[in-house]
Amino acid sequence: MIEVAIVRPGPIQGDMVHPYLRRRNGEEAVTYPNESIRGVLEKTLGVPLFQEQAMRLAVVAADFTPGEADQLRRAMGAWRRPGLIDQFRRKLIGGMRANGFSRSTPRPCFGRSAASAITAFPNRTPPASRCWCMFRRG
Repeated sequence: MIEVAIVRPGPIQGDMVHPYLRRRNGEEAVTYPNESIRGVLEKTLGVPLFQEQAMRLAVVAADFTPGEADQLRRAMGAWRRPGLIDQFRRKLIGGMRANGFSRSTPRPCFGRSAASAITAFPNRTPPASRCWCMFRRG
């Protein structure tokens, strides 16, 4: 099912496909920038693939409220208005730094999430439905 989710422009542009595949094949160690986000990324081997994960990362790692995380998701999807995302980028990076993430962690994490959110599935339900339909078609 995850393979269906990653073959989309957002995960491809966000450099999520190859890290996930290498980790799944045991060619790369599964790592987490901070142990506090293990629960958010564990099912996808440390790679944020779904919009829901981007939102949970913002809440867990940067102290966003659930409402702010939803606004972040909407701003990421509004890629044609790049200024909209800047206020969230600053808050996310500042929150992650305040919570002990290294200086280098927030930027790749945010970059992956931002690229993914444009076309990523919201959660695992849509790719599961696609898998079921493909299976039924034979």
